[in-house]
Amino acid sequence: MAPHDTGSAQGGETKRYNSRSVPMPTPHPSSPWRRRAPALALLALLLPGVRWAAGEAPDREEEPVKSEHVEQVEVPARRGGDPEAPVGMASTVVDPEKEPVLSDGVAGLAATVAGVAKNGQGGLFQSISIRGAARQRILQMVDSVRITGDRRAGAAVSFLDPLLIGSLDVLRGPASAAYGPGALGGVLEVLPRHFQGPVFTGGFSGEGNTTILRAAGGNENFSVGVARREADNGETATGATRNSAFRQWSAVVSGRWGIGPRQYRFTWVPSLAEDIGKPNTDFPERTTIYPEERHQLVRFVVAGDGGWEGSAWLHAQSLDTRVTESDGARASITQESVDLGSRWRQEKAVGHGVSLRWGVETFHRRNVDATERLEPTGGGTPLTQRTLDNAATDEVNLFVSAGGKREHIHWETGGRFTWLQQRNEGAADVNHAAGSGFAGIVVPLAARLSFKGHAGSGWRYATLSERFFTGTTGRGSVLGNPDLDPERSFALEAGLQWLGRHVLISGSLFRTRISDFIERVEIAPDLLTFVNLTSGTLVGVETEGNWHGETGWHAIWGGQIVEGRDKDDRALADVSPDELFAGVGRDRQRWGFDTRLTWRAEKNDPGSSEKAIGSATLLSASAFFRPAPAWRLELRAVNLLDEAYFPAADTKAQEAPGRTFGIFLTWSGG
Repeated sequence: MAPHDTGSAQGGETKRYNSRSVPMPTPHPSSPWRRRAPALALLALLLPGVRWAAGEAPDREEEPVKSEHVEQVEVPARRGGDPEAPVGMASTVVDPEKEPVLSDGVAGLAATVAGVAKNGQGGLFQSISIRGAARQRILQMVDSVRITGDRRAGAAVSFLDPLLIGSLDVLRGPASAAYGPGALGGVLEVLPRHFQGPVFTGGFSGEGNTTILRAAGGNENFSVGVARREADNGETATGATRNSAFRQWSAVVSGRWGIGPRQYRFTWVPSLAEDIGKPNTDFPERTTIYPEERHQLVRFVVAGDGGWEGSAWLHAQSLDTRVTESDGARASITQESVDLGSRWRQEKAVGHGVSLRWGVETFHRRNVDATERLEPTGGGTPLTQRTLDNAATDEVNLFVSAGGKREHIHWETGGRFTWLQQRNEGAADVNHAAGSGFAGIVVPLAARLSFKGHAGSGWRYATLSERFFTGTTGRGSVLGNPDLDPERSFALEAGLQWLGRHVLISGSLFRTRISDFIERVEIAPDLLTFVNLTSGTLVGVETEGNWHGETGWHAIWGGQIVEGRDKDDRALADVSPDELFAGVGRDRQRWGFDTRLTWRAEKNDPGSSEKAIGSATLLSASAFFRPAPAWRLELRAVNLLDEAYFPAADTKAQEAPGRTFGIFLTWSGG
């Protein structure tokens, strides 16, 4: 609700506003855009609707009005240490402390951004869709470390508690040239919070009787934060039980120091979660529980004079899965892996206002194992098999980009070449090589109006589980396919942005072409495999804006329309319904409030493995009060209208939680 940060018209620089982007695609010949006329008209009205608020303003660099009480935190730069996202791309930074999300984790925070929606079956491992791309097509990162996973729903960064997150960066559109393979449809990056002073938080949410605790402290050079979150099973608005219980402990330890001309930084993120429920329509006849999830993430960075930077990281993880049938049969799966990576980058000025950046990046997956134990009904002899056996990935990337400003025009272009090899015991090695590129520009059209455009390509190779895994999942039995080709995408984006003293209005049009979709298909009841099924096109429009008054009043608004069709004119899966949102609030020295109203359209043309879902009107609110300077009491409410709705169109998605209230008390010292 409160302001997000957005890539501004001055390239990828981050301004403390809360807008995102907008383009206007050519609709597919058979797309039902006429039925969307009311939503389109409202989107069009939003663009000029608050121009009156711009008034006379100083230069663009002036910051908008902020809350008088901002917790002292600092986050590292984005894009592996780069201070900005690629020029011309839609990028939004969300502050977790400002959003009324109770137990939704990272996915709920990301879904407050225009163009982003929840996807899949929900729970702690809730996945998201960005502009109609989802699952493994979204690259997820923690402090520039690529997060991998062998779940079909894609990797999840939910192992880090939202109260330990400094910011959440959502980049919309293909970005493989800047971030590497996997960024076919977008990037979701979590930046851990660096605390400067002691902070203690206790909270309670009615959804599953969730309890939340946080203790943290630090200074300029060192920071430690620990959080614990526990929930029982929740309920839908109609009273059905949701298999959504979990217990989670997570921490962030970070440090930074300088020795001579060099600067050093490290991050350590350990996490443990237990008894994680998977809420879906199979429950309780078929119950999926993740008994344990572990993560150990470490990253070290060194930078020196002359514009160079090097980093190395390690991420070890394990996940246990237990699927119990109504007849007592049980399948237990243990998955383990160790990911390692390194990056070296050099940046130099090569002319007036022009800089050149180049480097090399490596990524390795090691000891990727999956062991399945099948226990038949009636206590028969268990069967154990290795569904992934010492599988591995080796990847080497070379990248280069150039950018600069000339006569107020900001531009950037770049490319990346990737070579990789995948292997598994008993299977032939798989080799791939691919390139990706991008170009972006921002052109001032008037004193406060700018045009921004971006073209970029993305790709992602099949995961080890898609290629080699054969066994049981929470969705059913799966057969891997070693002959899968990589998915590829190409996108065009164009938009306008108006930046005044108190108001920011942004709009974008985009068109993304994706080839060789890797899709999961059912070849027998509850027996699935993966194939390069089709190609398709995603077109859409986004709009977003915010206004900040002189006396603490603020407002936000936005929405998106996305249409996805395959080459045979069938609906693509993972495309979110049309959505509009608006909010208003006020921040004062001792008190404040925020509200947000979201209208989501129905989805009556579902894609593969989806169902039609109805429309929904969702209202959330939060309010805070400071009884003393060091204390902050906050009340939050989600789904105040107690709407019964499905958060995603997945065939096995369960209804969302009903009306939920939460209370938080925070003490900040220093």
